[in-house]
Amino acid sequence: VERKEFLKMMKSPENISQRVREMFHAGDLFRLIPEFSALDKLPEGERAMGHISTQAEHSVTALEVLEGLPDNILSVSRDEGVVLIKEQIRSIIAELKSAGIFYLLRLAVLLHDIGKARAAKGAVDPGHDEFGGYEIAPGILERLGLSRKEQGKISKLISNDDILMFFT
Repeated sequence: VERKEFLKMMKSPENISQRVREMFHAGDLFRLIPEFSALDKLPEGERAMGHISTQAEHSVTALEVLEGLPDNILSVSRDEGVVLIKEQIRSIIAELKSAGIFYLLRLAVLLHDIGKARAAKGAVDPGHDEFGGYEIAPGILERLGLSRKEQGKISKLISNDDILMFFT
């Protein structure tokens, strides 16, 4: 997969999570974003049935969660607060898609833990993006062909854990 094809996919209005999952398993994601390889060596934690996933897999799963919002959260709840939150999320996602900028959120979610790649190399203590994901992301995004403005918006999302916490 070439960078232009990858960006075209990220900008697609369609659900791309299965394609990104396929890229992950085929190794294409690691060839396109070499920094992602370090995340594949970091365990994310225990999962159902004792399966341990890596930070890389967690990032791909986070993208799958984003693609399913808001329908994949608390689907059986009739709580007014939950219904209101789901409607707000639906509205925000529709706005982003309508404006053609949903891909910025997709890329931020995919790269939200990229700072942990530095931790894997021993550059910093393990942790979340206070360890420089927002500093690493612009170089990755530049290689992918995104403008400085796009890089800045994605980096800002990555640096604001509170914004992305819901998706990741």
